[in-house]
Amino acid sequence: IAIDGNIGPRRVNNPGNTWGANGAFNARIHACSSCQFVGFTSTRAVRGTGLEFDGDNAVFSGALFYENGWGASSATSSWSDGLTIWSSANVQIVNSKFIDNSDVGLILGNGPAAVIENNVIANHANFAFAALMLDNFNGGFPGNYTGAVVRNNTIDCTSGMCGFGIMLGPHYWYPSAPIIGTSATVTGNVITTAKQGIFTAGANGFSIAGNTINANGAYAGTNYGGCIAQPL
Repeated sequence: IAIDGNIGPRRVNNPGNTWGANGAFNARIHACSSCQFVGFTSTRAVRGTGLEFDGDNAVFSGALFYENGWGASSATSSWSDGLTIWSSANVQIVNSKFIDNSDVGLILGNGPAAVIENNVIANHANFAFAALMLDNFNGGFPGNYTGAVVRNNTIDCTSGMCGFGIMLGPHYWYPSAPIIGTSATVTGNVITTAKQGIFTAGANGFSIAGNTINANGAYAGTNYGGCIAQPL
C-alpha cells in the first residue's frame, strides 16, 4: 500500500494552511493489534504525519516514509512527522527508510520492548527537529521503553538538516514526567552531521554506548530547566 498526500497541488489550492486541527494527515490507524506494514509507503503528507498509529505488536518492515511536510522550507511551516506511534508494546521497526520528513522522522510515545533496528533516517533537503525521538507526548502516553532496543540505525542529516539525531526524553520540549528506559539500549547507531548527535533530557535508565557520532555543532535554543543542548 502506498499513500501520497499530494502536498504540492494541495498547498497551491490552500496556501493559507487552513486545514483543521488534525487535517491533512495521510492516515490514522488506532487500536490495531499485530498489524504488519511490509513494504508500506507514506509520502507527501501536507501536515501532521505520514501515519499516526496505535496498537501493540506492530511490525514495520521495509516501509518508506518520505517528504512528509514542508517545514522550514514553507512560509507557513507545515511540519509533518514521517511515522508517529502513540503506543505499541513489542513494536518492530526494521529495515525501513525515513527520508526528508520535516518534524520528526520517527517518533514514539510509548514502546516497551520496542525494536528499532537497521533503519535509515535521512534529511538532505527538508529540515527536521529530530530524526528519531522516544517521547511521551507531554505526558499523554506512558513513555515506557523498558527493554527497548535502538540499534544499528543510520542517521544522515546532511550539513545540519536535523536538530537532533536521536532524542531520548521530552524535556527539551515540555516538562512532563521522564520516560523510562529500564534495560533499554541505544547502541551501534551511526549519526552523521546532525546539529547534535544524541540528546537526553527526561530519560531514565537507558544504556547508551557504542554509537558513532559526527555532529555539526550545538542545536540553538533553550529548554525546560534552562539547559542548553551541547554536542554529545
